[in-house]
Amino acid sequence: MSGQFRIVVASAVRPVLKVLVICTAGQCLKRAGKFTAQTRSAITQILINLLIPCFLFMKLLHSFNAENLYKWWSMPTFVAWNICCGYAIGTLVVRIAGPHRLNGHGDLVLACCTIGNMGMLPLSLADAACSPDLVKFSEREGGQQGCAEEAMAMVAFGLWVAGLSTFTLGSWL
Repeated sequence: MSGQFRIVVASAVRPVLKVLVICTAGQCLKRAGKFTAQTRSAITQILINLLIPCFLFMKLLHSFNAENLYKWWSMPTFVAWNICCGYAIGTLVVRIAGPHRLNGHGDLVLACCTIGNMGMLPLSLADAACSPDLVKFSEREGGQQGCAEEAMAMVAFGLWVAGLSTFTLGSWL
């Protein structure tokens, strides 16, 4: 394995490990009895309805302008294309499987195929693209901090489509 490849892998794994540590801490608190089902539900509602939309807006606020809109048009387009392809695949799966095999869960299968892969993982991976070890990506105006802000804003610009579809299509399906 080359040195550059190891640097790329380490830069991509580091943000994911941070998320895994937080998830593990939550699981340990649950097993210790510190997080009840009601507490977990309340934290989830706060996260989904308040923190994620505020985080996306905050990341877009600093970097959004007409020039970046022109450069980033592909992000929401690809997210919308992902939703359309997921819906088509989900419809195909539901029709092939038939209602008798899905036990009335056809809508759930369709929703999972349509919006199930719209995670927030790209936000943690955006930081990895601007790692100081990856000189190629971090040579942007403003240095590493400028690169990280632009990468986060670009991902957030695509994720607003995912968030909108989750709240609209998710409740419809």
